Amino acid sequence: IFFEQNGLSDEYSNLMEDFHQAIRSKNKEKAIEIGKKISELIESVNDEKLETYLKSKLDGGKKYAVRSSGVGEDGANHAFAGMAKTMLNVDKDNVYAKVKEGWKSFFTDTCIEDMVKVGIVVQPALLIQEMVVGVQKAGVMFTRDNSGNLTIEGVLGLGEGLDGTLEHIRAVFIRTKGEASHDHNALAVKLV
Repeated sequence: IFFEQNGLSDEYSNLMEDFHQAIRSKNKEKAIEIGKKISELIESVNDEKLETYLKSKLDGGKKYAVRSSGVGEDGANHAFAGMAKTMLNVDKDNVYAKVKEGWKSFFTDTCIEDMVKVGIVVQPALLIQEMVVGVQKAGVMFTRDNSGNLTIEGVLGLGEGLDGTLEHIRAVFIRTKGEASHDHNALAVKLV
């Protein structure tokens, strides 16, 4: 709909087809070149109808998360959860701009490098959800990590440190033995 209403549907489809081919053939330079064109196309569109629609569905007194959730982020041989941008505490007047920003983030050099490594395109998907008030801890759970274990990682705050930039606790539940282990650090007591 985004490109269709602006007469750019064919251009976007052609770019995405070329992008898929570059990723599948693991041609990083070509994929990055096409990714930049896709980002420019996304940025060039100002869809007032969509922006008005989004604003009509959101409450002006609340904050929202514009979350990336790409189709294919995780697979049997890769885990790219969090590869694209998620924006927190967004007010209703900025949601449309953040949707475009999140969408473009799937076409950054870093995301493209991850896709090229495995030869799989992560299809951009975004979710707008109301922020939960008073969050003090956040985490992520991998139901099956590379070793076949259930892994839970947590951090104080809204989750910004789960990308490795902040100290966090990691609990690994070893499936074969039914026991749990965790990294010992100062956050362990606070997160439990």
